[in-house]
Amino acid sequence: MREKFSVRNADDSRCLTITPSDRHDSLPPFVITHSTYDGCERSYYYRDYFRLYYAERGYITLTSGKHSARLSYGDIAIIPPDHTHTVALSTSDTELYECSFTIGLVEDILKMQAGTGGTLSRLFNTGELVIIQPVPAEFQIHLQHLMEFILFEAMRPDSEYAIKNCLAALLCEFSNLYRAQENAPEVLEKNSVVYAIHYIKQNYAENITLDGMAALTHASRKDFCRRFKQFTGKTLHEFVNGVRISKALEVLKSTEGDLSFSSLSSISGFEDYTTFYRNFVKIVGISPTEYILERNKKLQ
Repeated sequence: MREKFSVRNADDSRCLTITPSDRHDSLPPFVITHSTYDGCERSYYYRDYFRLYYAERGYITLTSGKHSARLSYGDIAIIPPDHTHTVALSTSDTELYECSFTIGLVEDILKMQAGTGGTLSRLFNTGELVIIQPVPAEFQIHLQHLMEFILFEAMRPDSEYAIKNCLAALLCEFSNLYRAQENAPEVLEKNSVVYAIHYIKQNYAENITLDGMAALTHASRKDFCRRFKQFTGKTLHEFVNGVRISKALEVLKSTEGDLSFSSLSSISGFEDYTTFYRNFVKIVGISPTEYILERNKKLQ
């Protein structure tokens, strides 16, 4: 029997009404796995399960019907039951959380969250692939810890109640992000810049390019430049160099002076010492040598 989806209006809630397949009651309500790159494209079909994907690292290509999306760090995708889809982990450092939960568990969660409005219900009644991106950087650490906790609980016996409550909290957070995506494009733009800033601070030593950051935040070069300048007051180039010099200063404060400037420039993410020196003087106001002399005077 094919699942049927509709929204039932009640006095204080909006719930998912489901006619599950005959084998629905015998299924485990929740399954979670943590996957890493294996070079294979995976094809999935789940008749009775919603599927949730959370990209913890790297890039994932997700295709469902006519819809295709590239997920990067922090992006979330939800696929409804009865949808064939493929998942490809695109880079060798990719890590992905994959969660499957039954229609019945979703219905229970919707009932638990009665009175919170219709966004959570809409999230599960779209009937198609839902992408939530980018997730604000301040929520990333919380989300990662929550995933790790759910994974830990899933390995313990009699943990269904704890998992259901964690999943309810998680999905409510997703519904808030989904609502922001629906109703406030300016919030989405700000979130994309926050995400870009978080990425830069985590990957400042890598080759960070305008094309790469535009692709990472799913924007054109022009739109990314506009958003980034609007919310930070700096160009991408200026911001990245500022982060790198800040990291160099942190290293200088924690070393005893036995680190060469050439090594420091490399650690900070600069291609060569000349570029490092020029940006150091521009941002700090003095040369690296002068900075160390002043620091040593203060320590005496």
